Order: sequence, then C-alpha cells, then structure tokens
Amino acid sequence: MTVESKEQIRFNNVCDFLLSRSFLSADKLAKLMSSLEKLELTRVDNDFLKRSEAEIERNDEFGNLYDDVQSHILSNNEKFFQYDIQGFEPFKYVVYEEDDFHKIHQDQSMFYNRLYDRKISFTIQLSDTEDYEGGDFEFQKYGEIYQPLPRKGGCMAVYSSAIPHRVRPVTQGQRRAIVGYIYGPPLN
Repeated sequence: MTVESKEQIRFNNVCDFLLSRSFLSADKLAKLMSSLEKLELTRVDNDFLKRSEAEIERNDEFGNLYDDVQSHILSNNEKFFQYDIQGFEPFKYVVYEEDDFHKIHQDQSMFYNRLYDRKISFTIQLSDTEDYEGGDFEFQKYGEIYQPLPRKGGCMAVYSSAIPHRVRPVTQGQRRAIVGYIYGPPLN
C-alpha cells in the first residue's frame, strides 16, 4: 500500500500522532462506503457519547481494509511508538448526525481482567468537509488548546491511546469514520 503523505505530529518531544492524508484513494473510499452502507447500525446515546455504530467483521468484504490498516500500524509502531502490541480489536464504523458528539476522553483502557491495555488508536475519516458542519475530531494539546484533524475523506490518524481527544457536536449533515484500537500487555 502506498501512502501519499505521512506527517509525524509532535506535541512535545514524542510522536503523538501520525497523519496519512491519503490513506484511502477515492476509488477505495467509494467501494468501502458502498460496503459500509450495508451494515446495521446500533445507536449509542448517553451523556458522554451520542452516535450510531457497527462492528466491522474481518471477512472477504473487509479483509483488505484490515490488512492495509494492520500493515500500516505495525510498520509505524516499529518506527515511532515502539509499543509491545498483541492484537487489534474489531474495527467500528461510526456515524455522527446532527447533535451527535463524543466528549473529551482517552481510549487507553484496561480490559480482560487487566491482561491488556489499549496502546494505539486510529481514525479513518470517511466524510469530506462539505458533508457536515461542526463535528470536528480534535486532540487536546495543552489544557484547552485543541488540534483538529483534516476533514478529508480517506485521511487516517494513528495516535497513542493516551492522548485526550473528542468529536465536537455535529450541527448539520453526517460525519462518518472508522475507528479502531490496538492492545498489548499493561503499560505499568
């Protein structure tokens, strides 16, 4: 897989996230969207998170997506993050509509009775900027200063699961994305 542009973004002296502006070509994105539209979405609606989502199974339809993402993350983990990782959680297709949001949070978590921590997260932007208003995906840099991700379909961010981030409320249209998490032995 060829990635046209990859940027290493640093908030301090460490790599906080990698940005691949053209992870998915326009053709791959269109084909993927056609497959994702067939998934049955489940609604999540609470004070912390409001969106629709569906798990993306690793099957014939989505096998190439899994292969491309995993290859990209594994090679970049070696170069930049250097985490001991064990596996990938199933990917999720997420849709934010008007008034949907995800408050500031970290993806890093303990699960499976403290056997694993989430170490690396990723987001693949599926919608373009003209598809919605509001709904920016933002990393928290220093206190109340936020770094938004580009609003370009096919753009992918790979980041440490410890970085606080949020999705601002959508005010019009739909923001669509794929998210996922990579886990490994506990950090402490």
